[in-house]
Amino acid sequence: MGCDIHFVVEQKFTTFENKPKWVGILSTEYYTRSQYHKDSPMTVLRARNYGFFAALCGVRSYGTDFTDREPNGPPDDVSDLTIAHINKWGEDAHSESHCSLEHFIRTWAITDSDASSERLKGADPIQKTTELLIGDQEVEDFRVCYWFDN
Repeated sequence: MGCDIHFVVEQKFTTFENKPKWVGILSTEYYTRSQYHKDSPMTVLRARNYGFFAALCGVRSYGTDFTDREPNGPPDDVSDLTIAHINKWGEDAHSESHCSLEHFIRTWAITDSDASSERLKGADPIQKTTELLIGDQEVEDFRVCYWFDN
């Protein structure tokens, strides 16, 4: 049985009360893999890559250097979209966690063979993927909440 990653990209906005609010803006739950273009960031980041899963939070870390990684759960101020999607999966969702968008993409880039090949050719897959997801917006205003299924 395989394991897949699911995630929501959240963006921080400021409310009228001048308080931060995280809002889900992109989700793997909206489309099946076949509906994404094969080179889109949502397809690439959602690929079944157990090295990526292990590096993020120890999921499927058999025999790797990442067996000490632990999920940190959803953040206290998680978006409504993320909660709805996690709840939809019920007991099949596990290892809920979150991190900055930058960390998520960098972790993917060090564990993905295609990204490694791009780097060897002089490209920057981290910058490319980040720009495709958020354009020229500030990366500090984005995070990823993710979970896995079996």
